[in-house]
Amino acid sequence: MPREHKTVTVGAVNLRKNGGRWQARWQVNGKRYSRSLGVTNLRIAEKKARLLSDLLEAEDFEAAKQFRDRPEHTFATVCGEFVQYMMDGGLGEPSTEQGYRTPRHRLVKEFGGWPIASITPKDLEGFLARLMERDTLSKATRNRYLAFLKSLFKVAVRWGYVAGNPTADIKQIKETPKRTRHLTAEQLARLMQVLKSRGGLAYDVALMMAETGLRLGTVRQLQWGQVDFEQGVLFIPKTKNHDSLEVPIGNMLYAHLQQLYGQRQSTNLVPLSRGRDWVFPSPADPTKPFHTIRKSLIAAGQEAGIGPVHHHMFRTSLITDMVNANVNPFVTQQVVGHKNIATTQSYYRRSLGAARKAMEQVQAHRAS
Repeated sequence: MPREHKTVTVGAVNLRKNGGRWQARWQVNGKRYSRSLGVTNLRIAEKKARLLSDLLEAEDFEAAKQFRDRPEHTFATVCGEFVQYMMDGGLGEPSTEQGYRTPRHRLVKEFGGWPIASITPKDLEGFLARLMERDTLSKATRNRYLAFLKSLFKVAVRWGYVAGNPTADIKQIKETPKRTRHLTAEQLARLMQVLKSRGGLAYDVALMMAETGLRLGTVRQLQWGQVDFEQGVLFIPKTKNHDSLEVPIGNMLYAHLQQLYGQRQSTNLVPLSRGRDWVFPSPADPTKPFHTIRKSLIAAGQEAGIGPVHHHMFRTSLITDMVNANVNPFVTQQVVGHKNIATTQSYYRRSLGAARKAMEQVQAHRAS
């Protein structure tokens, strides 16, 4: 029985499977041409055929004849180049690569072999919709995937891999506001007491975050050259928002940092990594910064009767305390390094402590 050959038409190109791989066939002025697309997947073959058909419709026949010899930039290869570019160029925090891991894996699984220039807004919108409908992912997760795609295609346009950004008109979905978790002054005191009794890296890092409100990624990268004991400030050359920041050092943190620095000076055996002298080096390898204190925080939170504690709660707690202390929003913004004042003001709008004070003032006024 003769073997059946399936034929698919994409614009001016006919696709036919030959020897397990898809072959593109077309005609120009009565002359027939054929090129192997080198793929077995029909969906990818259709994407390549669409690019080839666009060349034919634009009457760029020479480019069409050389189509198989053109460099191929697949989504997977560009995705890898993008992540490497972000990390090598210092455009992302060390946590950025970890944050990219899940969306990158899922996106490469979906679009990995596709020529990146062939991906359309419809393709991306369909993928994002399936994330929410089939995989029941949240609006926030969907928005994180879209943010990754927007950054990737913005760079791909700059590199000349694509003519336009297919994510340009895809909008973020408004997320359901979540209650910002923070520690009360009493809870923070109990937690720090437990951490101090345990000692070690977790207390050192927690004290830094509690007193300054710095993000974990910034604390992780902190070096002794950024600690100005004379002026009593920490100099952060680049925050998450790519801005520099000067953070005042409180008395408790100042004394603790001096103690840590004295210990560092007395142990000249600690090797440096490319001249970097980490304030909080990894216990396993002092040439690298520490990675996480997550498990220590959870355990300490349970012992303190608070429940699971996340490192970002130190930052939200400091901001909340500044709000409740009636600190000017612009001062709060400067201290914690918010790029947009609207982010800072959102804490003032949600502040339960400020609302209570306002109600007490109203009740006092009514009683007078």
